[in-house]
Amino acid sequence: TSLHKVVIFLQIIFLVILAFRQSESLSPFFDEIISITASYNFFTSGNFFVKHYYMESFSASLSSGPISAIGSLLAYFFTDNLVIIRTSNFIYNLLILNVICYFISKSYKLSFFNLAIISNFTLITIPWWFGSLYSLGEVPSVLLFTFSIFIYNINRNVSLFLMGLSIIFGKI
Repeated sequence: TSLHKVVIFLQIIFLVILAFRQSESLSPFFDEIISITASYNFFTSGNFFVKHYYMESFSASLSSGPISAIGSLLAYFFTDNLVIIRTSNFIYNLLILNVICYFISKSYKLSFFNLAIISNFTLITIPWWFGSLYSLGEVPSVLLFTFSIFIYNINRNVSLFLMGLSIIFGKI
């Protein structure tokens, strides 16, 4: 119904404003720079690395894979404003969650709007939710891994692919 659409729209606006405000208050984080730089290098040169005195390509120090910072990278190409870059990564995670809600609602014949309204708030109830602002891999990996569990009985191959994707390219 149109009421559901309005509620989801207002909820998304609220969540984006909250993420923006939280992004403004966060101080720079070393892992954030590593994640964004390594992901940038992965998508531009195919090599997931950061040049630093103790890191090499595919170093154990790079525990967040390239899918963790796609939202940040898209914003990075248009601006160097760290608050917008962080907020864009939150929006990216919100988009992942809503796509997952759509597919789960179709697979299990649930109301997409009810599922999305409930699920969208989960992004800010996780104790380390602002890790998605830092472009870290916990949130997108958990989203993909959880979705893969829900669809395991429906499409085993896609489920196993998403499990691997969430571990290898999300949070190693």
